[in-house]
Amino acid sequence: MRYVFSSFRAADFYYLFFLGCSVAGIFTRGYAYCFHLFHVIVGNDILLRVLRAITKNGISLLWVGLLGVIIIYVYSIFAFAFFRNDFPNDDGLFCDTMWECFLASLNFGNYLIILLFIKFYYFFKKNN
Repeated sequence: MRYVFSSFRAADFYYLFFLGCSVAGIFTRGYAYCFHLFHVIVGNDILLRVLRAITKNGISLLWVGLLGVIIIYVYSIFAFAFFRNDFPNDDGLFCDTMWECFLASLNFGNYLIILLFIKFYYFFKKNN
């Protein structure tokens, strides 16, 4: 019995999981079939190289992500301090507390950055 399990490769477990998702897809209205979309990576050399590059430099990518969160946090401090009342609450962009401003900035970042630049433009244009 010991030799049977030692002959399995990682690819064998992948295909067993693939088969399990196929069977589970029958009983879950097809939700388990979404895993099959990752099978595109197995047959594509370019995507395999991209996956290797991402996993090899994973720590660097985590630090870049943390830097992005810090930049959004600094942006949300400015938004909370100067433009708290300009956030459209009916769009789900709440800015009553610093935490709500940070979460809104994190979720709707590009939209809020454009909104902030427009507000800064009119603020400085009005004061000059």
